[in-house]
Amino acid sequence: MSKRDGAGLPLALTGGAVLALLGVLLDDLFFHLLPTPPSTFEFVLVGLTMVLAALGPWLARPVSSRLSFLRLSPRAIVVGGRRIAAEDVEAVFLAAAHRGTSVGLRLRKRLLFLEVERAEDAQRVIDALGKTPEALGNIEKSRTWGEGAIAQGALSIATVMFALLYQSATTMPDAPIGSKALGIPGVVFSALSLIVLVGRVMSGARLSLAKDSALEAHARLHADAADTADAPVAETGPLVRRDEPTAAWLARLDAAASEGSAYRGDVPARDALVGTLTNEAAQVDARMAAARLLKRRHGANDEELVRIVTDPQVRVRVEAALEDDDDAAERIDALGPVFQLRR
Repeated sequence: MSKRDGAGLPLALTGGAVLALLGVLLDDLFFHLLPTPPSTFEFVLVGLTMVLAALGPWLARPVSSRLSFLRLSPRAIVVGGRRIAAEDVEAVFLAAAHRGTSVGLRLRKRLLFLEVERAEDAQRVIDALGKTPEALGNIEKSRTWGEGAIAQGALSIATVMFALLYQSATTMPDAPIGSKALGIPGVVFSALSLIVLVGRVMSGARLSLAKDSALEAHARLHADAADTADAPVAETGPLVRRDEPTAAWLARLDAAASEGSAYRGDVPARDALVGTLTNEAAQVDARMAAARLLKRRHGANDEELVRIVTDPQVRVRVEAALEDDDDAAERIDALGPVFQLRR
């Protein structure tokens, strides 16, 4: 995700409006190609174009995440269809996300965040790139609106004000001579607004009015991790899903739940299992394992266990983990992880 989040729409609208206004102004002063005298509709159209130039900078959309597929190769990763080589990655960062791990990559011209489901997956990404995670405090933070936004706001207000004055003066019956000159400040302020917008885009400032773009949400995760020294660590233990087939993982859980199992003494108590299942910040695999153990070891009811889980994506995976037949592993594999990759 780029630091210049959502800049395309504001630049296109504001830039197009300014070019149109400059064209009308130059024609009025020098070329006289447009029909004269202008109709009321044409005056209204010019005023609306000024308003569009004023509002354009505030129509930025926040950066959103999207689901893609991640493939690892020696000294590179492939995100969707794009290959990112190790030499293009200047730094790597790690932070615990809500239901996975955020991997921050500082490329030459932008930041890229990958959200994977397990800390082990994040480590595999780092190993493929041959990098060592840096101190989380070194990550580049997203810039705020700053003084540029204040100037942008002032120019927008001034543009709208002169657009209204221009409209009222030119559309009234028997408009006085020279009333069109009220549009000149509107054109000037529109052009200045475009210049300020371009400067904000080039500086990487936040454009969207939304408080939480995907970029800022991830940057805040890394900043918080730096403050608390809470780097993600791969969980260990006999019940945690490892790099193994799903069927083998389920068989190991069932063995741990049975009487006389060598793992039985390592299985958390019933209250601890319930705590894991209800903990929305816990890894999805851990919640699935907790539900299966509560059923197999403590005889908990399927419907009661599923009702505990509020997130629909997690709930359907817990349901799959509770199945008794041999299709449970296939169903879990078909569902896939909650976060294959988000960037």
